[in-house]
Amino acid sequence: MTVRCPSIDARGFLPVRFVRAGAPGSRNTSPAIEWSDPPEGTASFALTMIDRHPIAHGWVHWCVVDIPPSVRALGEGASRASMPAGSVEVENTFGDAGYGGPQPPRGTGPHEYHITIHALRVPALTVERATLEKVMAAIRSEEISSSSVVGRYESS
Repeated sequence: MTVRCPSIDARGFLPVRFVRAGAPGSRNTSPAIEWSDPPEGTASFALTMIDRHPIAHGWVHWCVVDIPPSVRALGEGASRASMPAGSVEVENTFGDAGYGGPQPPRGTGPHEYHITIHALRVPALTVERATLEKVMAAIRSEEISSSSVVGRYESS
């Protein structure tokens, strides 16, 4: 399985329109994600976008589950606007359901945002009112395969 994020620029950075708040031009727009070649037996997909910088402690910026197995892309700006039928945007670490863009503290250097597509063996995860930790554990327990791409962002 392969994943790509056409929203990441040629230098490997997420442009400012994907930033949560605070930077001129920030719009908290979710990036476009595309994937292909899922493994046999894939019954649904999950998407996670996690800041892996040591200061971020695994901050989850976006988590989507129950993406139908026929879906191979999420368009730019899809969060809260045009998600696939049946998919569920789980509460992120900011406490919002849906995408919450980068907002790293100034002076901490570039942060790496790991955007991962998880191929799952079940058509749906039971996540209603579940904690993010339980959702991530459910994803890991039902995962067949995963693929990631990394986009960076640094506050100036």
